[in-house]
Amino acid sequence: MSRLTLCLIARDEEQMLPACLASVRGVVDRIVAADTGSTDKTRAILHAAGAEVFDFAWRDDFAAARNAVLERVHDGHVLVLDADERLAGGAGRVLRAALKSGSKRELDCGLLPLHHASTLDASEADVLSGRKRLVEPVLLPRLLRRAKDLRWEGVVHENVGTWLARPGRAIRTLDAPIVHYGAVPEWRAARGKRERNLALLEARCAAEPEDPTPRAYLVNELLRIGERARARSEIERALELARAARARGVPLDPTHVLTLHAYTLLTSGELDAASASLDLARDWQCKHPNFDFLTGALLEHRASAAARTDAGRPDAGRPGAELLERAALHLERALAAHSTLWPAETLPGATSFAAALRLGQVRLAQLRTQEALAAFDRVLAEQPDNTQARLGRIEALIAGGHPDRALGELEPLLASAGADGWLVAAWAARELGQTADARAFSETAARLAPNGAPRSARWARVARALAAAA
Repeated sequence: MSRLTLCLIARDEEQMLPACLASVRGVVDRIVAADTGSTDKTRAILHAAGAEVFDFAWRDDFAAARNAVLERVHDGHVLVLDADERLAGGAGRVLRAALKSGSKRELDCGLLPLHHASTLDASEADVLSGRKRLVEPVLLPRLLRRAKDLRWEGVVHENVGTWLARPGRAIRTLDAPIVHYGAVPEWRAARGKRERNLALLEARCAAEPEDPTPRAYLVNELLRIGERARARSEIERALELARAARARGVPLDPTHVLTLHAYTLLTSGELDAASASLDLARDWQCKHPNFDFLTGALLEHRASAAARTDAGRPDAGRPGAELLERAALHLERALAAHSTLWPAETLPGATSFAAALRLGQVRLAQLRTQEALAAFDRVLAEQPDNTQARLGRIEALIAGGHPDRALGELEPLLASAGADGWLVAAWAARELGQTADARAFSETAARLAPNGAPRSARWARVARALAAAA
């Protein structure tokens, strides 16, 4: 059986490190760690676990640190973990089985699913089930054969992409989950990860001006801090670089770039440009649920725009019926991909709560109330406090002939549901024959609605229902 070495880099990780090391006990044969300047008990914890620890002067380059660890490993396979990660229970058995001697072909790379915990106290079971997970898991190359030419690249979001792209690599997906606690928002803030990553990404983009990948990661960070104008400019540049790389025959998975390009345009209201971006993803044969989710969202936006234009016109029929049906098809495809793992990151909720929420809104617009209820209940099973899903469920109850139940569920929400919530209450009251209450609720909704702001799709739907009942 191939010898397995845990390779990690750490600095001031006394809080997270013990759980990481405990998770690999009995799994790895050796631990090699670079300490990049700890002032806490990190080194002592590593020594107590039998690790070989050496000092590495930090120079704002994650790849350099990882390569320094690799230089101390000369054979077998390496398992790469960060101190804020841990192997899930049972993952070790999967790894050891994959490395057993006698296999027909030596494994070069094992792709392991990485699950991001949403809270520091989340149990492994809650993270793996999705109950306390930030986003869908992503496949990452974390089990690697220690070949002589194995090298990490990139000062941040480092990767072994060049090594993996060489012909003949034996790559397998392994059911050996990693649970990551370092993405919990308060932990990221306390450790200054956002500022650090932003600075390193700026440096990497400058050092690798022809590579679209670091620029896409930079766009991620810019969107997180609300710098949308610059994000818009950088994602256009990333797409230009992706086109150029393809023209040169450079191996490139454009999923990340095209996802962010379409997402940035769609959330900026540039629907035609977003549609063109999604068309390009299809032309480039990108297979990922992100594109079904974004296409469904785009079509639902267009159908909602048609509904807002015709709101209050009883003779308008159901605007955008064909758009809604196509939207539902794409959103159902995205949801069907929920149990599939992908090397490129999935947009938050693209195969779960976000897709189900949009599908529920589509089914409401189609007056398919039972299917809408099922979609909203799927969201609420994952996010019980999701106000939009709760309001959607209430709408479905009213449309399905249960306004009394709807009002009961709506009452606790009215203080925080805003104008839409009060308009939904007016609809329920109207259906119950409570005309005076309906009028009062409608007036409250109108008073709370922002002046000059575009009305929501929900407002348009409910306004149509009220007009029809008048």
